[in-house]
Amino acid sequence: MLCELGGFFTSTDKPGAMEMLTFYYNPLTCSLGVQIALLETGIPHDRVMVNLMGDRSGYQKINPSGTVPALDTEAGVLTESTAILAWLALTYPQARLLPEEAYGFAHGLSLLAWLSSTVHIARRQTKFPARFTTDAAGYVNVQQAGAPQFMSHLQRIDQMLARQRFMMGDLPNACDYQLMAYANWCAIDGIPTGSLPNFELWRQRMLERPAIQQALLTIDSPL
Repeated sequence: MLCELGGFFTSTDKPGAMEMLTFYYNPLTCSLGVQIALLETGIPHDRVMVNLMGDRSGYQKINPSGTVPALDTEAGVLTESTAILAWLALTYPQARLLPEEAYGFAHGLSLLAWLSSTVHIARRQTKFPARFTTDAAGYVNVQQAGAPQFMSHLQRIDQMLARQRFMMGDLPNACDYQLMAYANWCAIDGIPTGSLPNFELWRQRMLERPAIQQALLTIDSPL
């Protein structure tokens, strides 16, 4: 159950007596990838839904940037999906969120960084053009430039998935969990993915996983 605290919401359901992580998220954002990773690995955590449309002053005491996701750990608060997923992979190696050997770990980070710094930005252009220009007359141009870029990135992902079942081989890992945020955006934005057969097959494989079903139900996803 979620209840409102100032500008954000917190879950009142806390498992057990194990040390808890606190995960800050919003249903419409890229924080879905971290949420799935936490559920897939069974890492105990408390969920806090941040109301990005409301007063964030309370939340900014935790994360000054006011963005999600954020993860409150014993060592401190981490922000940015790539950093959080890397920390989870290193802290809980048994979860196999990323390969343990150096090259595989770095390759996974490169995919996560590409998703957040390139694919995400193209989609952001289509939804939030005001972040790219102060000229309202230029919003349409920004949106029109972002849409084909986002689709071209999905086509690249589709080509990658033609060679393997998941982003880094035969088993899903943090890269796949983060990519589910983009699959969710495709559903939210009404982006047709019928021309991306490998992406579609990958999505179906992912949707069969109970943890992903649970995460999508939590955020009321259209998938």
